[in-house]
Amino acid sequence: MSGGIAQLKQDGDRWLPSAINMPETEKDIADHLWSIYFEATEQKIEVLAFLEKVHAMPATREYKDANHVRNLAMKIAGHHDPQLIRKLTECGLDKVTVTVQGSTGTFTFGKNYGFLRGCLATIGMPFEDVPPQTWQKLLGCQTRGDKNVSKRKAQQLFPAMKCTHKVSDALLLAQFGRLVRTGTRAGRMFNTTATSHAPHEALSF
Repeated sequence: MSGGIAQLKQDGDRWLPSAINMPETEKDIADHLWSIYFEATEQKIEVLAFLEKVHAMPATREYKDANHVRNLAMKIAGHHDPQLIRKLTECGLDKVTVTVQGSTGTFTFGKNYGFLRGCLATIGMPFEDVPPQTWQKLLGCQTRGDKNVSKRKAQQLFPAMKCTHKVSDALLLAQFGRLVRTGTRAGRMFNTTATSHAPHEALSF
């Protein structure tokens, strides 16, 4: 699995950030989540997890198509021109890139997302699914696919942290969760505003 796991834990008036790369195996992930749960239970901390709800991105595939370069030469020259076809082929214009939604990629993405939800449900940790557009809009960092936008925002909000591409989104989602827990407009939107006086923790993936 890619990405990271981030925590924002309330300590009086402060919120203490921490983040790790996503553990490599499912058992490692489950063990880490259980350790967070047991620590929070022992310290009487209310934890709310935020899981980024994204869709699998389509993949691209490149292949050679002799008909494509012949048709391209015909459009350019207006007639069949073997010499032009050869030049276009030498320039790599016989290659065609198509967008595909690979079944393997879609299955893996759905499996990982479902596994995280299953872990949280098994542990008994409440969680919210949050589309990236929602937390990005609230934090003013719409990435439009540019991961450096969220990385810069994470570096701005957490200057003492090492904000890599793997953990930056998780840290920002945890910041979104902190705002939710402290009763902002987003909190009312998700109906998860904290009601008790116990310390709180925002956990994000």
